[in-house]
Amino acid sequence: MAKVRDISEYCLLEDVDLEKARKLHALVGELRERLIEDRVVQDVLLNRGCELEEDERSKSFYDVISTVFNRTKTIAHLVHLDNIIDLATRPRLLVAKMPLLVIPGQDQVGRIETGEGIDASRVEWLQEQWFENPEVARLAREYQTTLNEAFDEYNMQFILNLMRQSLMAFIDPEWKKEAGLQRRIEKTFTPEAHNVLDSAYYNMGNRFFSSVGPIWEELNGSEYGKLFILMQEDVQEFLKHARKIRA
Repeated sequence: MAKVRDISEYCLLEDVDLEKARKLHALVGELRERLIEDRVVQDVLLNRGCELEEDERSKSFYDVISTVFNRTKTIAHLVHLDNIIDLATRPRLLVAKMPLLVIPGQDQVGRIETGEGIDASRVEWLQEQWFENPEVARLAREYQTTLNEAFDEYNMQFILNLMRQSLMAFIDPEWKKEAGLQRRIEKTFTPEAHNVLDSAYYNMGNRFFSSVGPIWEELNGSEYGKLFILMQEDVQEFLKHARKIRA
């Protein structure tokens, strides 16, 4: 479960009714935690109260692309980093792939792969290096933790703006759970609190996102460390793909 910071930890750039901002902040945090598991929250925030098809439902915040570039860039870095750390630290299911052509009288050596289709020898090397390079392992974990801190804040901003958009939708009063959630958002939401929190979440996210620069540089300083980071061209490719998804 992602941490919901106390509102006192944010720099609020404008005067605002602190009690109203605190109530809105609490609801944003609650809905961020419920979004992935709660079908009603997804329907209200992502589909104007209408029921999403099963294959349209988000299984992770990684599945939901927004227009905030730094959030999308953070997804790119985290998806790659999570996958590499997972390969380096978790036992894999191994599968023997036999040769397509078997020649009588000759020994045949099949390829051993993980369940994801990755050459098992490469994964074994990755895992050995994880233990032989404790400083890289520490940096990779610190990099992951800090990027997740940034992502949590960008997701707070994302949920806040989904809440604002949900107020523009007509939700049939007969859909009691959906309409009830919309009314709850309406009672808590004020434009002033929205504007202050929108800036606060974004700036906090940027603070964490900017702070990973030195860690990226350290990882980039070793051949093993480079496996845990993306280069600028990799991120640009991800952004192009994300723009196609949003279009």
